[in-house]
Amino acid sequence: MTINSVNILFSWYDEDEKLLKELKKRADDGNQECLADFIGIQTELFTNEDEVKANLAALKKLSDQGISRASLVLGVLYNEGLCKDSKVNDSEIFIEQDFETSDLYLERAAKENNPVALFMLSLHTWFRHSVFDYSDDEEYPCQSPNKEDFEKGKKWMEKFISLASDNSLDEESREYIQKHMPLVQGWLKSFED
Repeated sequence: MTINSVNILFSWYDEDEKLLKELKKRADDGNQECLADFIGIQTELFTNEDEVKANLAALKKLSDQGISRASLVLGVLYNEGLCKDSKVNDSEIFIEQDFETSDLYLERAAKENNPVALFMLSLHTWFRHSVFDYSDDEEYPCQSPNKEDFEKGKKWMEKFISLASDNSLDEESREYIQKHMPLVQGWLKSFED
């Protein structure tokens, strides 16, 4: 079984038993990237706040040890947030959606040339650039970005684009970059217009 380490984040909701068993086996064999994915999937499936907190602590420890995949998983979890039952409006919240914390962890992964993290940071930058209108004093539900935020975001976009010529990346990463390249190039161009 081949585990696509780039796109696995987007298959978390499949609850594929075969995938979970393979991730667990590889994690038990010492693969820290698979351990981060396994903990991330388990976190999505848990309905107990204590288990979620323990998993976040484990992921943060792996991230602090330089495991890029753990940083990416944390970035995704904080980007999405997590509640006990997403279909219930007053459901218990396990992970508060927090874009600043999400970006902090995504930036850690992006520094290691993780294409998914770079794409997500590019998307966040483009979205913020598209949403915030500085012509009035309207208040926004989150902190408005400043010029430095956009300059940093443009650098993440440029780094994502530059990875297309990086021959040291695995096949899945190169395919992911090629698939998302037109979007990122378009977003970068929108800053120039």
